[in-house]
Amino acid sequence: MLIKSSIKNKSELLYWKIVRLFDNSLSNQHYQKYFTHYFGLTEQDYKSKKILDIGCGPRGSLEWCNNSDIAIGLDPLADKYKELNSNFSVMKLVKANAEFIPFKDFAFDIVTSFNSLDHVDEVDKTIFEIKRVTKKGGLFLLITDCCHKATLTEPQNFGWEILEKFYPEFQTIEGKKLEKLGKKIYSSLERNLDYDFNDNKKRYGLLVAELIRR
Repeated sequence: MLIKSSIKNKSELLYWKIVRLFDNSLSNQHYQKYFTHYFGLTEQDYKSKKILDIGCGPRGSLEWCNNSDIAIGLDPLADKYKELNSNFSVMKLVKANAEFIPFKDFAFDIVTSFNSLDHVDEVDKTIFEIKRVTKKGGLFLLITDCCHKATLTEPQNFGWEILEKFYPEFQTIEGKKLEKLGKKIYSSLERNLDYDFNDNKKRYGLLVAELIRR
């Protein structure tokens, strides 16, 4: 498991090095829309809140959120990502796996996982930790691929039923099952095309859900 996880991390890091090479930067301007618009939220909803972004990557997913109390990005490659991109002024990067989040119970008002839940090594442990660190009355925002083949960097291949694993501690406020369009996970959000369950062809779907902690 340790060897496999090490290879996975090296592959993730190589991916981001290639992105930086071709883009000449690791921009983060697009993130604000994903944390607000796609969940019917505004910047004010993040004001004075404690926020945790699981599997944050190196771009600076919470750099836009300068009115929060604290904005933390959690990633097992956090130290390497700081070397790739040193332009962090708002969010703090913490090196840790999602299966063992190094914060106390009910520590965060808003927890997010965008394109990261299928990247973890153990889904059940990750979901347990998300439940543990989210305040009662707090939000969990999820964007994830569903119904896809497992890969080295995305070893989890769960289906739409994954949302049920968050119950009963969480209640769904809104959930969308969308068609996955192209390779980029967020392109489907722009189209907002409902998943066609009458089409029996095996293919990726995109689950977008907002949940509240009971």
